[in-house]
Amino acid sequence: MLINYGGHKQAIGMKISIKRIGKFRNKINDYAKDKLKPSDLIPKIKVDALLSFEDINLNLVKEIDSLSPFGVGNPSPKICSLNLKLEDDPFILKERHIKLRLGNNLKVLECIGFEMISFFDEIMKNIDKINIVYSPEINVWNGVEQIILNLKDIKGGKIEI
Repeated sequence: MLINYGGHKQAIGMKISIKRIGKFRNKINDYAKDKLKPSDLIPKIKVDALLSFEDINLNLVKEIDSLSPFGVGNPSPKICSLNLKLEDDPFILKERHIKLRLGNNLKVLECIGFEMISFFDEIMKNIDKINIVYSPEINVWNGVEQIILNLKDIKGGKIEI
C-alpha cells in the first residue's frame, strides 16, 4: 500500500499514491481502534518535582539550567505548583500566547504559555485555584535577571496531595 516509508523514534515519513489514501486511512484507523485505549489518547506530562513558589529562586533556576542543553535525550525538568491565584489580568500575546502573574500569598511569579490561548477560559473560571506544570527559566532584560515560568499545562480547581 505504501510506496516507501522510513523514520525513527521522533518522526515518520511515507509516500503513498493519492488513490490509496482512503484505504490507508481506513486501515490505520481500524488498527488504532484495535490497539489503543481511550487513556492512550490523553496527553501526559511527567512531573519531576512538586514545589511551592517560595522554593523557586534564581539559584535553583541556575542549577537547573546547568543541566542543559535540553532536548530529546535530556528534557527540561517539569515542576508542578498547586493552588495558585491569578494576581493580575492575563495578557494575550499575538492571539496565541498568554502571560500571567500567579501567586500563593507569599510570592508572585511571571508565567508565559506559548500556544496556550486555549487555556484562557480555564484560568478565568478558576482565578484563585490554578495548578501549573512548567519549566523555570531566567529572563534577562536590561541587564536584570528575572525568573519566568514557561508553562506546559494548566488545570483549575483545588488539588490536595
